[in-house]
Amino acid sequence: MLNVVGETGCGLEAPLEAMYRFLMDPAPPARTTRVSCGPGDNGLNCARPEGIDETLLAQRDAFLRPDSVVAVIMLADEDDCSVRDTDIGWFSIDQSRGITRASSACDANPNDACCYSCVADAPAGCAPKAEDPACAAGEAAALITVQEEVDRLHPNLRCFDQRRKYGFEYLYPVQRYVLGLTSPWLPEGFDERGEPLKDEMGEVRFLQNPLFSEPLDDQGNIRSKEQVFFVGIVGVPWQDVATDMTRDVVGQLDLIPASDFAETRLWERILGDPAQGVPPEDPFAIESFDPRTGTHPVTGHAIMPIDSTTMSPINGKEHVANDPPDLQFSCILQLPTPRNCAVEDGTGLACDCRAGNFEGNPLCWDGATSAYGTQQYFAKAFPPPRILSVLKGVGAQAVVSSICPKNMTDPAARDFGYRPVIGTFVKEAATVLIK
Repeated sequence: MLNVVGETGCGLEAPLEAMYRFLMDPAPPARTTRVSCGPGDNGLNCARPEGIDETLLAQRDAFLRPDSVVAVIMLADEDDCSVRDTDIGWFSIDQSRGITRASSACDANPNDACCYSCVADAPAGCAPKAEDPACAAGEAAALITVQEEVDRLHPNLRCFDQRRKYGFEYLYPVQRYVLGLTSPWLPEGFDERGEPLKDEMGEVRFLQNPLFSEPLDDQGNIRSKEQVFFVGIVGVPWQDVATDMTRDVVGQLDLIPASDFAETRLWERILGDPAQGVPPEDPFAIESFDPRTGTHPVTGHAIMPIDSTTMSPINGKEHVANDPPDLQFSCILQLPTPRNCAVEDGTGLACDCRAGNFEGNPLCWDGATSAYGTQQYFAKAFPPPRILSVLKGVGAQAVVSSICPKNMTDPAARDFGYRPVIGTFVKEAATVLIK
């Protein structure tokens, strides 16, 4: 099924919104129309959802079978980039125009109350916009031109560190998806800081969550949040999610269960606290365009610099800004068979080690010759803080695993491929199914 779907398409992946739209959205829109943002907007720079997708509602009704456990298994090598399809979310994907410039406070602390977009008014209690060095040039300069910032506007980087760069969060807040997986009631909408929208009376309007509101039997019982699991096979090093008993045992791998997340400090290790600006303890799990430094808090493996001739078993080494530019890798996995990017895929889009792009890329490092080349030996993954934030919010119903398997060579072993995550999920789901 994955081969049929493929992986081509928009570079702004939205797995969280895809999940929400299919399972939880009380009124999934049939289409999105570009409209004017209001007085003074000379273009169609805002988006407005319209209609109801009746086909999707019918598919959802057929899928959510009565008395079922629902499991969302998300296989993702990048973080989520669910752009809001309301108001000015369009700014972040329309590459024919610029994107908003951030106030000076954003660079130091994107969570600061005085971090805002230069196209907006300064928040109460902050210095006037005319006195802010980043915004003082006026409305015409409040948009970063495409020519000025080509690298940061590339789809691979557009969703990274948005508030610091643009003073505005163009993505749906992760709380939208936490509530979708855990709550029978959903706010009608959220503002760009993740707070539920309020009506003119200052009240939040709630809608029923279809995942929890449909009766499961003649007695009117509804699905509980204990019957909904969220499984993330994502870009975290497998060394982070392995139990101490199996991490160094050949052929064995057990994943840390949700009941032990607090004791093992798993969230501090792989996520930190994004809302407070606290980075993960594992430097391999830090989202960064620039090369990082540090050592793994459990294994002691060091991040290898770009010019190193030694590869880390976690992510190889840091890489240079290739074409197209990418964030630093959280982990890599060895391909069963190397790919010859010199002859494979004439478009050069699917191979990471094509001519002119392999220097400084650990995916193209030949350990036998200690040199880069057009043979691709590894695949890559990136830190996923948005997906991890949702997994953390789900709590006991979460299963966290790595898209970079411990073992890709021995199919008979317990730790081969994604066998450990499926085994862990079955154990967790069994506690609900046997009741």
